[in-house]
Amino acid sequence: MDLISLGLMAGLALFGGTMTSNNGPSMPMVKAHIADLNAQRFIAPGTLHEALAKRRFVLVGETHTDPEHHRVQLMVIQALHKRRTSIAVGMEMFPRAMQPVLDRWIAGNLTEEQFLDESFWYLTWGFDAALYLPILRFLRDERIPLFAMNIERKVVKETRRLGLENLPPDMRRMIPNPAPLPAPYRAELKALYDAHPFMAKGAPFETFAQAQQVWDAVMADSMHQAAQRHPDTLIIGLAGNGHIIDGHGIPHQLRALLDHDIQSDPFRPEEPSPIATVIPWTVDEDYAHQGAADFAWGTMPPPKQSFHGPITPKLGVELPGWGEDSKPGAKIIQVMPDSTAVAIGLKPHDRLTHLNDQPLINAHTLVRLLRNHKSGDIITLALRRNGQRKQHTFRLPDAKPSPHHGMKMKR
Repeated sequence: MDLISLGLMAGLALFGGTMTSNNGPSMPMVKAHIADLNAQRFIAPGTLHEALAKRRFVLVGETHTDPEHHRVQLMVIQALHKRRTSIAVGMEMFPRAMQPVLDRWIAGNLTEEQFLDESFWYLTWGFDAALYLPILRFLRDERIPLFAMNIERKVVKETRRLGLENLPPDMRRMIPNPAPLPAPYRAELKALYDAHPFMAKGAPFETFAQAQQVWDAVMADSMHQAAQRHPDTLIIGLAGNGHIIDGHGIPHQLRALLDHDIQSDPFRPEEPSPIATVIPWTVDEDYAHQGAADFAWGTMPPPKQSFHGPITPKLGVELPGWGEDSKPGAKIIQVMPDSTAVAIGLKPHDRLTHLNDQPLINAHTLVRLLRNHKSGDIITLALRRNGQRKQHTFRLPDAKPSPHHGMKMKR
């Protein structure tokens, strides 16, 4: 992995896109128009918000790099905050072990730079933080509970490699028992597996499908647990469209948990339609089909630009992930062949301490600061090697896209 694109898994783009289908009647999407896909009619924003406010769970999708999709998410959150006494918001962007960092952010105890560094934003999620900061700022300013929905990527990776039944016990305990995959969802995953073999990393289809099943089940479980912690609160979940569309991913897993609740408490009345789904739908894509979601919100296509935001220069080093190194600075785990790091003499186990006299709190600080520079800039890196201090001053090379940079895939 290289320094800048570490964390930009093609899989995130894959399941953050819009999955198109021909199931049932469909509606043409119009900019700023909201479609009630069940009733097959357009509705006003206020009608949408009133309908959502009556639900227990609301899932709002996104294509991760589309600013219009994040604007829709923020508008839904703001509208429901006005209509409900209490709401809580979960985000796919954070693994559950990172919850203490989110709590400190909502409490107002972290600056934005500290929050990005402590959450390892660009090494954990990877997409441009500017897309998400308006949502995060609103949650902090209004002191709205924010909870992490996701699981550590290594668990999904190991599930894909080993299968659910062969996971180490410590990892298996982190995963709720997932509901079986719906047959249409399984067929869609098989089509993806066949069409994009690089996604599977050599894993057989069964474990590839289990990894997606685990991913969805954990996020559904996070929303379910949030509802148990906050009995009178509307629970909002933000996740990629692929985890929501057609009700196959998170909604399917969440319904299974709610069905179990009702079976274990036969005197508890079943709430009608406790889950609502909203998909921002770019107007130049296929018609929104009935069953894709409860509601589709038409958005304009994003500006023509790189799919993952600006392409920034890379050093070509592997860095520790969140929770893997508690010492200040950025420890180099590996140096990539034919990279800038090799050219300037960086070595494994070097600990970078400063970039242009700015201290590196952790590995993420290095990534964040490098993103403020462009090709041709002259920078100085200070480091410690075997107890000795060294520094390297050099010109950043031309930035080049990674193999999947600029690629927008759908499922």
